[in-house]
Amino acid sequence: MSSVSPQNESFSASSCRICCTGTGTIFSTTRRILKSSSGELSSETDHVSDFKTTPFWLAMLFLSIVMMSSNSLFTLSDTACCKSVAKTGADFDRQRLWGSISWRLMSPISGILVDNTGDYLISWTIMAITYALTL
Repeated sequence: MSSVSPQNESFSASSCRICCTGTGTIFSTTRRILKSSSGELSSETDHVSDFKTTPFWLAMLFLSIVMMSSNSLFTLSDTACCKSVAKTGADFDRQRLWGSISWRLMSPISGILVDNTGDYLISWTIMAITYALTL
């Protein structure tokens, strides 16, 4: 593969050696640097800021909508729980207490499972199962 450079620009090679302290392995890399006629150095590839890409802004829009929806969902679920508890004569404080206890138990358990499996699918599966059990 060949590359064409304008007449007033040239490439210079720069090498670097990286040593892994754990294994003692040495890695060598070579990077081509583009030098223009004005003496400015620039990387061979142009780096574009994430803020200037369309996927970044689409993800931000999607996450903003999801976060606004989920935050209002927490408020509505507390209201629904209060009404349900008031109808049955139960204690809202106990409902919140057991919700907090279950959250504190399931967070480390799902974290350990994710670490051991290396996949987040197990967390989503646990969430789906617990949601199904509450129905």
